[in-house]
Amino acid sequence: MAQKYIEHYPVSEELKEAVEKWQYVLDCLDTDPDKLSREIDWVIKRRMINSFLEKRDLTWNDPRVFMLDLQYHDIRLNRGLYYLLERKGAVERIVSDDHIIKAKTEPPPDTRAKMRGEFIKLARQNSIQYDLDWSNIRLGNLLNVRVICNNPFETDTEKVAELVRTIQKTNLRKTSLSKLVIQS
Repeated sequence: MAQKYIEHYPVSEELKEAVEKWQYVLDCLDTDPDKLSREIDWVIKRRMINSFLEKRDLTWNDPRVFMLDLQYHDIRLNRGLYYLLERKGAVERIVSDDHIIKAKTEPPPDTRAKMRGEFIKLARQNSIQYDLDWSNIRLGNLLNVRVICNNPFETDTEKVAELVRTIQKTNLRKTSLSKLVIQS
């Protein structure tokens, strides 16, 4: 469908390259995912962990595998295993350090990451305790105000506005609310 779109409508070279790369990845996933062992995060990590297991005669249940998994995703240049692999020339880089630094503070505007960032900013500005994961944000002294964000492309600013109204009405810093769930 994406291929048909770019054939019939004017699009940027960047978009054409992205669709071409996307098709390449889909083809490799269908035929031989290991062809992506320098380009796709989970394939790179699987290759690295499998190599670790084979060299040490370990199983996937070994706690060292868990630690290796965590260290792979460490975003510090001097600690993360991805960056070690990059320095050794074992992975292909897609974006620059500048893009990565920008992405840490400026999430794409059309994703729930942007909305999560707005919630975090709001909680910090109001000295409100918070906890979050991929799909949920919990706020308040008892973490009893819950915002559900299941759709990764949701940018519902109404949720943020509703939370602002809730904070203004109840003063979450001092009040323990009964369970409140904000959900789309």
